[in-house]
Amino acid sequence: MPTQSPFPTTFLARLIKVTDGLFLMSLLVMAFCWWEVNSVVMVFGHPVPVRWRDTLFLPPVLLLIVRVVAASVSEALDRDARLGLFRCRGVARGVMIFVSIMAPIMLADALLKRTKIDIHVAPIVLDNRGEKEYFGRTKEMLKDPDLVWTFIPGSSVYGRPINRLGFRDREVEAVKAPGVRRVICLGDSVTAQGQPGYSQYLHELLTNAPPDGGQWEAFNMGVYGYTAMQGLRLFQLRVRELKPDVVTVSYGRNDHTYLENADRERMAVNLSPFAKRVYSVLTRRTVGRLVLCLMDRQHLWAQTKGRKAGERVVRVTPEEYRNTLCEFVKEIRAIGALPILMTAPRCSKVPEDYVNNNQAHSTDEYKRDHDRYCEIVREVCRETGATLLDMQKIMTGPEWDTHFAHDAIHFDFYEREGHMTCGSENQPGLRYFARQVYAAIKQLPPLTSSK
Repeated sequence: MPTQSPFPTTFLARLIKVTDGLFLMSLLVMAFCWWEVNSVVMVFGHPVPVRWRDTLFLPPVLLLIVRVVAASVSEALDRDARLGLFRCRGVARGVMIFVSIMAPIMLADALLKRTKIDIHVAPIVLDNRGEKEYFGRTKEMLKDPDLVWTFIPGSSVYGRPINRLGFRDREVEAVKAPGVRRVICLGDSVTAQGQPGYSQYLHELLTNAPPDGGQWEAFNMGVYGYTAMQGLRLFQLRVRELKPDVVTVSYGRNDHTYLENADRERMAVNLSPFAKRVYSVLTRRTVGRLVLCLMDRQHLWAQTKGRKAGERVVRVTPEEYRNTLCEFVKEIRAIGALPILMTAPRCSKVPEDYVNNNQAHSTDEYKRDHDRYCEIVREVCRETGATLLDMQKIMTGPEWDTHFAHDAIHFDFYEREGHMTCGSENQPGLRYFARQVYAAIKQLPPLTSSK
């Protein structure tokens, strides 16, 4: 029998080994590029589509075909077809595990894109906090990764200066004086508005007629446009260290309005360096963002329930609002303070402005949603035993309409505050609001010794 030349066998063995090595490398490169490289990259400020991303699977497929053909030829020459790296069981199993993981992930990502469902996650806190980046069209607000936006200390908003703490109120000392009872009013623009705001009227009432005969002070930490979620983050970052004895919580006006992204998607998360890297990697693909959202199923349901790309969504869902208020009560009590939760009163007539600004679908819907969020406040107070100041119930009816501004939410002359003189006496709505808060404080159980 003639002796066969060793050349075909040697060549095929080397070819199979090289093909196996290239195949393994191409799998890793394919997975890396598919996950890391965006479909559009910026070149000199211009978007350039990366079309080769759709062909990343071709090199592994071609190499696999070459490998199969070479193995078939080797077997036809009566040689061992199990040549190359796949002769090692560990390599073969590793490739099978890798493919069985990546294939479903890539398929799931493609299907999610086909459904055109937007899945958003919160940004990561950046390290470049020294750079000023303004929020909105004016320079009255500063972008903030934790709170989305804040007032700028030392500036002026609607004719009233922003104090050193960063709020629209008189200057106050961060360190509480010994023996002083401190009331901090948290809220949105209704808490921040006024010339002065209702917190100043409350401060005067507490100073002139203290509930327990001691020393009292009150000031506000309200910010225009804030929701309860932003307020809770503010409490965690700034309010706890001020050691309040009483904290009033007044949100619910902005929570049910619509924006391009929900508050949870816009407020940054604080992570360790390693967790930050993992989070950043996951957010690059739709399926990765889905994994992050699956950690909070309520948030995922709120996002994907009938939502299409570009559709405006509720800033804070009813479930998120309830959970946020419950967390508020828990954290306020944890520092030894007493919480007062307030419902948001409104005028009986709501203008079309909210519909024209795409913040609501109709005025009737706006009123229903507003009242629904007020009912959530009542339910949370019943469940937690927190003090309720039901301002919506107190100020319901056409007879109260004269206390509201044109937008049906703010008090008095909110639209003209920038042209009013500081200390204007013609603010009956804010004065009445302050008297009701003062009455609620007088009904609180005795406070422990001031911290």
